Amino acid sequence: MTINDMYPGQKGNVETIMKGSSALRRLFELGIVPGAQIQVINRHPFHGPVIVQIGNSRIAIGRNIASTVKVRLEEDK
Repeated sequence: MTINDMYPGQKGNVETIMKGSSALRRLFELGIVPGAQIQVINRHPFHGPVIVQIGNSRIAIGRNIASTVKVRLEEDK
């Protein structure tokens, strides 16, 4: 599953990032690294960005990049 497949409110952990080195570096700078917990806050319509929360930060990322970040969903407790 990728960030693009997640719905608002869902949480997961980043598994892998399937993108080139420059995009990978930028995602790492934003805290989107393997093992990081991520939560989708909002998905804007019409191919707009996905708003995610990592720690105390909210970040907007484009759908193209969001489709390259594989996530393992957290199970509800």
